[in-house]
This record gives sequence, structure tokens and C-alpha cells, in this order.
Amino acid sequence: MKLNTSLCQAGLCFRTLASLAALGLAATLAACGAPTQTNAPTSNLNTVIGKIPDGNSEVSFSAPTRILLVGYSHGMGTQFVETAKAAALRYRASGWNEQVVFIASPEVGASTSDKAALERYGIRVVFDDPNTHFGSGWMLRYLKNYEKIVSLEFFGHSSVQGIGLEEGEARLGTDTSASALANLKGRFSSDAFVALHGCNAGGKLAPFLSAAWNVPVSAALTGTNFQRLHSNGKWYFNDPGLFPSGGWAAENAMSHATRVSCKEGACLRMKPSNSSYRGYWGTYEGGLGFYKTFCAKTVGNSTCARGAAQALLAFPSTRPLTVASTWADFQETALDFLCPNTSDDVRRKACFAALPQAAGAGGSGVYSPFRGTTLKCTLRECEFEDVCQTDADGNSIPGTCSRKSAANPNPKEYVEELRLLAAGFASLKGEASRLPAPTFP
Repeated sequence: MKLNTSLCQAGLCFRTLASLAALGLAATLAACGAPTQTNAPTSNLNTVIGKIPDGNSEVSFSAPTRILLVGYSHGMGTQFVETAKAAALRYRASGWNEQVVFIASPEVGASTSDKAALERYGIRVVFDDPNTHFGSGWMLRYLKNYEKIVSLEFFGHSSVQGIGLEEGEARLGTDTSASALANLKGRFSSDAFVALHGCNAGGKLAPFLSAAWNVPVSAALTGTNFQRLHSNGKWYFNDPGLFPSGGWAAENAMSHATRVSCKEGACLRMKPSNSSYRGYWGTYEGGLGFYKTFCAKTVGNSTCARGAAQALLAFPSTRPLTVASTWADFQETALDFLCPNTSDDVRRKACFAALPQAAGAGGSGVYSPFRGTTLKCTLRECEFEDVCQTDADGNSIPGTCSRKSAANPNPKEYVEELRLLAAGFASLKGEASRLPAPTFP
């Protein structure tokens, strides 16, 4: 089965050859979230590990670490890498100084090596091995060595049940060994979060990983696409007809307190589409236009909210949000995260006005700007059933999948997510939230 070709993003990783060799490990780059590929390309199949330069030449397993996983490109060029770098830049802008490690297999093409794809955005490659392959087994064994994972973000192709790593290698999915996943459960810090920037991974994978790792996990419930920062200071999908005239920004003065050149990877992000998924796997009627947070019942309410808020702090937006920021800046960033945008800004303006009102004290608690059926969701899961034709091996056949969604006449998902983000931001600040509490199951 081939991977979902809807747009996603990629992340990078750093590590030295000596340190990996000492562990008997090798590295490789990965792809979007579908099952193992049988038609893997013959070039650029290797794992690259890199890090944001921080004065240390090697990766430390004992240092608090933010992990960025970048899957294979599958026609997306270096955009996955660029989007992962944008997240890394936001870490620094948020005041976070932990070690940032990229683990990648972007496979951007025969003319560009994976090493060069990372170095293009100022990522220092410390490991590059054609004999190490970025499948779920190797990745989980490697990540087990880190003693304190503060966050883990994935940028690449994905599906309802898995994320793609290196093409031709096993995905990380709901069929991954429970014992292998459990090896990471104690490696996450108390306020850690996981964010999956790819198509549809909120369907089954995000709730599954939240339960397996005991951390908040955010992911999309429709297709995702790339948004680029415009010269007007807003983000738009980088497709004809979806952005206004005026040209793209040359630097990012919105997400950072100081200007950062777009050439450094500061001006591209991924965001879910504001409509139901119609793509490689088929048609999934029903979705949400933001990265939905999922928290298993073993994840405490405060941990859930704080993790969601920290994922928001890592999201490139229209404000340089930090824990010290004002509530006005929080609201601007949260609404940019949740609300859709079009070339004329009409939907954005409507959402910016209606969502805070619905979420506020005395508000209706009901609102959705989603074009199509708004999935009915809680922090645990969403209510839907996907049906696909299968081949002789039981694998879903691309193009045959459809979705049956539960009726949701009074959608509360956008309101609940905004309230969750506000609760987490307030907790990080040590203040009371400015919005009513979210509903915890």
C-alpha cells in the first residue's frame, strides 16, 4: 500500500556517528504515515540526525531534549524539513533552551542528499548513514536512549492509523508493538507533548499514542497543507487562489521578537484544511480544521491542558507568544491556530469574532467554522467509522475508503479546544484562566 500523498511537513534530527555506532544503531529518513512501501526509491534511503547548533558537538542522551521527526518527502521537496525548522525556531522564541534533535529521512530527490536538505536550513548534521533505516523499530529503540523527552513532533505524510518514516520501512502506527511503544512511556517529562503534523493522524493514532505514552497528543482529522507567511503578516495556504496578492514575506517578524529570515526556515508551517478529506485513501466526510488534542484517561487534566498550551507555543503564528505574553496575544495566537483563512480573510474575521464569544462566560458553547460535518469529539476520541475495501493481505485499498460520522448538530469542539488552551496557558502562567473550564471526561 502506498502512503497518503496529501501535504504534510518534515522534521530533522541530529546525532554523531560515533555515539550511534557505540549503540549498534544506524539512522535513516522517513515518510508520511502509511504502511510499508514496496516501491522504495534506490537513492537517498538513509537516516540523518542533526541538531540546532548549541555549542555541543554531540547529542546528549541525558539532556532534556525536543525531538523533531521528519518523514520522507514523497514529492514535497524540502518543505517537511523547512516546517520542522520553523518549529525549532519557535522553541527558541518561546524561551526554551533544551537540546533540539532532528531525526530525518526526507528523500527529496537524487540531486539533493538528505544531509544537504538539513544543512540548507542551518541544521548541523552529526550522523548520516545509508545503512541505518528509519522505521518504527529503529526509531523506538533509538529514542529509548533519551532520558528526558520534553516534546516530540512529527512532520510528514500520515494516515488515520500511522505516520510514515522512511519509504519502504515500517510506519509507526496502531499496529506497532505495544511493548516497543511502552519503552518510551517513562522517557517523557511531566509537561511533555506530542504533535503529529500530517494528514488524518488524529483519527486513531493520536488517541492510541496518548494511551501508550501517557502524554497529550495533537493531530489532524482531515488533510493537512502548507501555509506560508504573507507580506501582510498572515498565513495562507500556498496554493493558487488561496492567498492574496502582495507577495510572500522575506522574513518573519510575527512569530519572533526579532526578525528571522525566511531562508532560515521561519516562514512555512503546516495546518489542517478547513474541509473534509478527499485524497489518496478516498473520502472522509467529517473533520476539524485544527490539530485536535487527545488525552488518555491516565493523563491528568492539568497535564493535558499544559501540554496543549505548550504545543500552541511551538506553533508558528502571528504573535511571538511566550508564557510571559499577554492574554490578548494568547487569544490572537489561539484563534490563528483554530480558525480558517481564505484569500479575502472573510472566514478568519468571522471566526475571530464568533469563537471567543461562544467560548466565553455566558456564551453558547457551540460554534464551528468547518466546511462540512464537524466531527463529534472528546479529549479521548472522535465518533466515526471508516470503511475501506481490503486486499488479500487485509490492507486497505487506496481510493476505496469512506467515513460514517456521528451527527453533531451542536458542535462544541472548537470552543472546548480554545478553553483547553486557555486553561493550559493560565496554568503555565500561574494565573486563573480567562475562559470557563473545558469539559474533562
